[in-house]
Amino acid sequence: MKMDRNEIVGLVILTIGLVFLILTFYMAFLFLIEDLNIITHPDLVKSLGEILGPITEAIIRIMFLGVMGWIGSLTTIRGM
Repeated sequence: MKMDRNEIVGLVILTIGLVFLILTFYMAFLFLIEDLNIITHPDLVKSLGEILGPITEAIIRIMFLGVMGWIGSLTTIRGM
């Protein structure tokens, strides 16, 4: 059974999309099992200042995972 060029390209694109999706879920799993650092201070201003960095880091990671999942799903759809 010989595959033509379009079938090979479709399988390659499907494989790339699946790799992106698997990598995204793996990174999300690692992010979820990561140890949490909960900061507590009696001073509200100081505690908000210290928590801004970790919140920003979490938002960037969530956006990164969202974009990777979106790209992986689009690539998988195109490969099918």
